[in-house]
Amino acid sequence: MLRALAALAATSIVISAHSATASVAPPSQMPAYVTDALDRGNDLIASSAVATLGGEAREDAALEPLTGLPQPAFRVTTNNQPAHHYSIEARVPASAGVKKGDVLFAAWWMRAHASRVESGEAVTLFRVQRTQPPWERTLYGDSLAGPEWKLIYRAGRAPADIPAGELAAVFSAGYPRQAFDVAGLRVSNLGPDADPDTLPTMTISYPGAEPDAAWRAAAEARIDRLRRADLTLELVDADGQPLRDAQVEVELVRHGFWFGSAFAADWLYDNWDTSDGARYRDKMIELFNGVAMANQLKWARWEQNPDIAMTTLRWLKGAGLKTHGHVLV
Repeated sequence: MLRALAALAATSIVISAHSATASVAPPSQMPAYVTDALDRGNDLIASSAVATLGGEAREDAALEPLTGLPQPAFRVTTNNQPAHHYSIEARVPASAGVKKGDVLFAAWWMRAHASRVESGEAVTLFRVQRTQPPWERTLYGDSLAGPEWKLIYRAGRAPADIPAGELAAVFSAGYPRQAFDVAGLRVSNLGPDADPDTLPTMTISYPGAEPDAAWRAAAEARIDRLRRADLTLELVDADGQPLRDAQVEVELVRHGFWFGSAFAADWLYDNWDTSDGARYRDKMIELFNGVAMANQLKWARWEQNPDIAMTTLRWLKGAGLKTHGHVLV
């Protein structure tokens, strides 16, 4: 078995550059709640739009159109992992530009065609962005899909005025060797007066998320053994005499364990004075007692702009959030 695994590890995923027809197509129609939201605005991506491969490591990847699917449709194959997720990316040009504050809603089908991870999933980082400096972007976030077609959708506001010739929907592919398919991409501009909070949002799930999933009983037993203990309270009055029938309220002041997440300090810095930035900070304080900046304490990012890290660290200290210094040497 070890020999077989070694042979698999040495195998590159290579797909020829001719047009391919997917064996199983996604549903011909997206759900009505998604199409209704898309139809409220003007489409930015034509069904005839042609995806192209970009990034400094695009020679390590292949992009091919797919037929027999809702268009635009294409497959992106990564043969060698580059240094950054954006070193390989598929770009689908927009047919119209956006104005700062416009609400955008995007939806597309995605599936993994080839994967090297146990879950069988492929990953991409999607965004709608300017295709040249300063690279303003929105709808920014990772998307994962397994071998079955998965509908993905999200909403956001345009961060700047971006003309049609500089705007594209972008799928990063700078990851370990994999291949993923995209079909039926739509990006709709609903204008500045639309409310993103009224648009459909995806529910994140995973195998075992069910309330009665088998792993939960064992986990609860470990929590009871490792994270709980009996506590005896002695209630006395000012003279040290026991209090009878006293009513006691207990309030958790702080957790004995860290609960937190890595977060995008560069995005927070760029959006500090926006309503989204304020909400981001509020949710961090509400949900976590410890956090880590995903990238800003890495040496290269620090040298590019140390003010991002320092501004964020000062705020974290003032907010009482413990900080894991990833990745200090």
